[in-house]
Amino acid sequence: MINRDMEQLKKLFNHLDTLLKNRDELTRTLPDVWNILIKESGIFTRNHIPFEVGELITLWTNGSNWKVRQNGDTIYIFAIKTPDLYDIKIDAYGWSKKQQKIVVIKGLSFTRMTDQAARVGVRPQSSTKDIDTAVNDFKEYLSKIKRK
Repeated sequence: MINRDMEQLKKLFNHLDTLLKNRDELTRTLPDVWNILIKESGIFTRNHIPFEVGELITLWTNGSNWKVRQNGDTIYIFAIKTPDLYDIKIDAYGWSKKQQKIVVIKGLSFTRMTDQAARVGVRPQSSTKDIDTAVNDFKEYLSKIKRK
């Protein structure tokens, strides 16, 4: 998982503050940003179930275990990995806001993490738009509505 191309994931975290701050407006106005598939994210077992931007934002804003606060840092978990569905404790990969890099958290509950992910919902259709382009379009939209 960690060996994959991390470009879209890096772009997501470059724009994280904008996406979190404007979550409600984003879902109403530019669903193509919300529906961008982040291939480097998701649940990695024998199969891989990637998340879309909106699914990650929802997990991070709904007070779930996918956003971890520890030692004055906030870690946004974007992927969990286990070689066996019967493992009780798993590795989680997250973005450290303080360190500005990917970190690994060991020993999280597979059941708790997957139960929360399952509640996020069913995706309509993934967008193929590049996240930089999509977020820049969104920022342009925000600047227009603020001028009015």
